Amino acid sequence: MLHAVSDMTAFASQSAASSSSISSASVRQLQSLQIIDQTAEFLSGLVEELGSVTEKLAKQA
Repeated sequence: MLHAVSDMTAFASQSAASSSSISSASVRQLQSLQIIDQTAEFLSGLVEELGSVTEKLAKQA
């Protein structure tokens, strides 16, 4: 009986460790997605800015 309890405890701690590593991997993925999203927003703003600069230059020409 004691052996079975110790096996269950070992299994529970392994499960907890793998859950923890899965959740930290998920956090890293979410952070990467946020960085990608921020980069996309930045690039979108940059493209808009370039568009308005191009229009201004075209009007001056």
